[in-house]
Amino acid sequence: VMSDLAGTWRMLYSNGHQCTYRVAQDGSVTRDVSEGASKLIPAGSSEDTRGDTNFRSDGRFLLDGLHRPAQWEYVWLDGGRLQVRHFCVDGDCWSSSPEGSSNFCCTGTGERVREEL
Repeated sequence: VMSDLAGTWRMLYSNGHQCTYRVAQDGSVTRDVSEGASKLIPAGSSEDTRGDTNFRSDGRFLLDGLHRPAQWEYVWLDGGRLQVRHFCVDGDCWSSSPEGSSNFCCTGTGERVREEL
């Protein structure tokens, strides 16, 4: 459920990047290090413009363009942490994700630091 992700998340990526995500009850997302914004889209839905079949399951969401236009992430909760797979077509995204998807950069993990009311 999208509202389960609502709150403020301290993000740490496997490439060393750190930032904070703010997820609202309606699924809108902002981060602390840019003016970018995005919205959680259910993975596998008609709105999922990336259409990666490796992430089509309940509770997973596409987060498109939050860092920059040619970047996207798939996110979900696992054990109370926000799990992230980060992809791009404009930088160092030459690997395959653990799920087997191309254009993979890195993995992120978020720790909730505040609930969204």
